[in-house]
Amino acid sequence: MSLSTRSVIIVSTPGCVPHHVRNALLNTGATTHVFNSYAAALTLLRRKKIDTVVIQFARDTATVNFCEAVRSLNVPVVYASPSTN
Repeated sequence: MSLSTRSVIIVSTPGCVPHHVRNALLNTGATTHVFNSYAAALTLLRRKKIDTVVIQFARDTATVNFCEAVRSLNVPVVYASPSTN
């Protein structure tokens, strides 16, 4: 399946969203934007059509607020587990 017309944001600090997730998206042809902060990711979300956001599952206030902002833009959120390496 080609994702060449899809645009994905990954919000990740080192070790959070596994590199194989990013690499898999790139290998399918998806445009993949990687950020280490929610603020930067939200800036792009508000300016460009994004098909989905991938983040590490967490229940802290910053993550919850980010997810609410993403959902208000009608963009689905996919939760990833941290790398076990």
